[in-house]
Amino acid sequence: MGVDVDRELTVVVGFKPNDKQIQVAYLARVSGFNDLQDIAKRFNVKAAVIDIEPETRKVRDFQAAERYPVYLCDYLEKATGEGVKWDAERKLVRVNRTEVCDGTHDLVTHGKLILPRRCDEIEVFAKQLTNTAKAIEEDSETGSREYRYRKLGPDHYYHALNYLSLAARKVGVSESALEIYQPRVQAEMDFDPHTYDQDSPTDL
Repeated sequence: MGVDVDRELTVVVGFKPNDKQIQVAYLARVSGFNDLQDIAKRFNVKAAVIDIEPETRKVRDFQAAERYPVYLCDYLEKATGEGVKWDAERKLVRVNRTEVCDGTHDLVTHGKLILPRRCDEIEVFAKQLTNTAKAIEEDSETGSREYRYRKLGPDHYYHALNYLSLAARKVGVSESALEIYQPRVQAEMDFDPHTYDQDSPTDL
């Protein structure tokens, strides 16, 4: 599960049908962390990455309350050459922002992302993925140039997908995912975390 934090929480839940792809099972924008806990329970989330800012205290409270690994993501603007750096003790992941956005761009443009059937929320998701663009920037003092991703509009789903792709590194392949979960994906798009049947959870 990947979660971007702003006035509302933008959530993408998915699983790995194989080592090269991620399949999205659920997309949502919810108002609070109680909703997020319900979603995680409904989909039997095994790992999550969530934006560390701007609600650091609340996300740490959420992290402490969950039984599965929840990593807080700290974007680095400057490349360190270390790739993705996981801190298991503090449950923190640090990654260069451009690097992780490059990975998401590759996921989307090379057939590695499987989406649910088209619906209104998928339209919002797709639009937000186009609201981040890579451009070269020059340092006015040193003249050095480097590529960075610029925000062109609301892009919360882009970052939630960044976080999902990181969380996916912490889980294995769902061997029976295509057989068992594929027929349910569209139905889950209408999932209301406040009314679901708690006696029959779906494992994702």
